[in-house]
Amino acid sequence: MTQILKNNLEKALLAHQKGHLLEAELLYREFIKIAPNDSNGWYLLGTLCYQTENINEAKEYLNHSIKLTPDFPQALNSRGILYKENDEMSAAEHDFRAAISLEPAFPEALTNLADTCRLIGNYGEASYLNNQAIKIAPDLAPAHNNNGAIEKDLGNLEKAKRSFQTALELDPDFVEAAVNLTIILNISGQPSVAIQTALGALKKAPNYSPIHNALGLIYFDLYKNQAAKSAFERACSNDPNFADAHNNLGNTLT
Repeated sequence: MTQILKNNLEKALLAHQKGHLLEAELLYREFIKIAPNDSNGWYLLGTLCYQTENINEAKEYLNHSIKLTPDFPQALNSRGILYKENDEMSAAEHDFRAAISLEPAFPEALTNLADTCRLIGNYGEASYLNNQAIKIAPDLAPAHNNNGAIEKDLGNLEKAKRSFQTALELDPDFVEAAVNLTIILNISGQPSVAIQTALGALKKAPNYSPIHNALGLIYFDLYKNQAAKSAFERACSNDPNFADAHNNLGNTLT
């Protein structure tokens, strides 16, 4: 890669890191036109498209990146995330394992594989992999969140709560961890604290449907049917494909 091309890619990456996504996307697209065989450019554009929820494009660009460089652990990990979120667990597991085989001390891939193992019911390996991720990167908030999910599934609510709290301490803007903590607090009989946790998360992500759904469940358990209905309606409005929220809304109408 020439110095000019390297400078262009660094400029795009800097814009991406600063959250200037439109500028970064334009720069990435300019870069891959000039350097169509550079797998890193396709990978970075793919990750940006994932952030902006252009999922089909993200998958296309990540596929192309991996086609150019099959032994690209970061691209394999990112494509694995797409597969996992689309419930293609076998493909996700394959990509995460491939990424780890190329880079064994890759904490993000380890915790992603751990969560995939959890989702298919392989809790022993899930716990082992996630502990490995935390050992390598103690400040990796998603690993603590995933650890909480494992403990929740196993019925260890206090351990789950501590893991979700740790994830939020490490990343106060981690709304998924806030949702998980909200659910655990409600299950544990702390609805007031759960509501405050959910409302705090809503200030940071007002349109994040899982928060509204979690808040609706708390209100429903407290027999505040109208408040629950409003929360579920907001969740459904923000994400029309959110099946759980639709089911929960239906429960308020019976």
